[in-house]
Amino acid sequence: TLHHRTPLKAVQYSAQLLARRFYYASAGLMSDPYKIINKAIEIDPLNDAAFMNRASTFKELKQFDQALASYDRALSIGKRPVEAGIFRAETLLAMKKVKDAMATCTAVLQVEPNSVPALTLLGNCMAALGDADTAIGLHSRALELSPHYEAAISAKIFAMDFSAKSHFGAQQEMRKTWWRCRLSWMRRKRLLAY
Repeated sequence: TLHHRTPLKAVQYSAQLLARRFYYASAGLMSDPYKIINKAIEIDPLNDAAFMNRASTFKELKQFDQALASYDRALSIGKRPVEAGIFRAETLLAMKKVKDAMATCTAVLQVEPNSVPALTLLGNCMAALGDADTAIGLHSRALELSPHYEAAISAKIFAMDFSAKSHFGAQQEMRKTWWRCRLSWMRRKRLLAY
């Protein structure tokens, strides 16, 4: 029974439950996706991965308020503030709560100034507010840190389409970069399939 487990074994068991969740979900064997996650949380209430998994499940089902509550709990545990913050910002942006998403991205960047996903999301927030030029600057900074980060490339292309300062040649070059990244990804995926 669970009450006989040492704390370390309980934490390990909680992690095993989360790993099994993905297996059961992909095999179509799980009728209640929250059952395993909630069991993992019951065993280890400080398992931030379990809260982030629960939030992801809520987010997939577009139950954004519940997703935010779980991301907030993961953030309060404090083991992975950057990862939890990025997912929280994505959820807020999906809810069209742009200013809240900006505040979350800013908090993430205070912890990790070179977070490429946070820079990209902050750029997306600026684009959503109509500031395409600031968005392009943030996406460019993200691409300086990670030149093949597809989300930043796509977001920069989108922002360039709305910027009066953007030149057609620069837009076309960015689109070529996106296609090169996409083709490279497809080749890697094909190689892994064999």
